[in-house]
Amino acid sequence: ARPAWCVERKALLCAALRFTSSRRGEAEKMAALIDLDWSGAAGGKALQEALFHGSIRCGAGTYQMCLSLAQVSAKLLPMARRLTDRLSKHGKFGSIAFLSDFIADAMAHRAKNRTTRPQFSANETAKDLAYFGCVATEVDSLCHLGPGARKGLALVRKALGREALLPEALGSYHLVDS
Repeated sequence: ARPAWCVERKALLCAALRFTSSRRGEAEKMAALIDLDWSGAAGGKALQEALFHGSIRCGAGTYQMCLSLAQVSAKLLPMARRLTDRLSKHGKFGSIAFLSDFIADAMAHRAKNRTTRPQFSANETAKDLAYFGCVATEVDSLCHLGPGARKGLALVRKALGREALLPEALGSYHLVDS
């Protein structure tokens, strides 16, 4: 279990899961890589290297990724750090929509004449992070999660250790045990 994880690490795991459409067993694998990164044993690049080299199994037939794994691997940690900095300087986001736009902007890939802005993956990541206290709204006003979002959040909860992660008020209405 990982009850002592900081927001940056939770954001990294949620985004890695959502931006790769990863399969069930991969959330725990990604969490272990994040632990390795924070221990300093891998020079802070274990997750990035695993994504870049395709060692993480991505989803198929779920939703199409609009960023390559190389792009995702390069943008995840900077996005998580920007998010943490933003939260420490300005507090919680006013809504899931604001948080989603922040994530989409941070993960956007800009090329010569084209910008790829991954809004769908950002939306899913923002929904997850709202349950970890990144949005300044009451629990009752958090969005109702669809089946896919509940499964993804259940994977994150399982990888982190569910006892210390979410407010008691959420209960089973919002989440599905895996």
